[in-house]
Amino acid sequence: MSSINKPLRLIFPQWQGGDNPPYYLGSQLLAWLSPDPKGAVEEVPVPKPTGEPLQEENGIVGRSILIDQLSKARQLIEKHTPDSLVVLGGDCLVSLAPLLMAS
Repeated sequence: MSSINKPLRLIFPQWQGGDNPPYYLGSQLLAWLSPDPKGAVEEVPVPKPTGEPLQEENGIVGRSILIDQLSKARQLIEKHTPDSLVVLGGDCLVSLAPLLMAS
């Protein structure tokens, strides 16, 4: 059995994919409630909800914002080349960057 010695905790307060602003606070609460990290911690920069509606682009609400966030998440993952990854927060889209890294 191999030991995992290089985990990364990725705090990803993405709320735009589900157009659900409470997800932003939810990720912060998850990070606060979680046990102390055993490795590096990074937070994907995500703008706080402002109450302004998101724009639809090519049939996707907030498309350019989401693509930018996934790109930043990927950069953070590449920076650390972790053995394991814990993603806290966001909607189901936050799991896309780790899956893209595996391909």
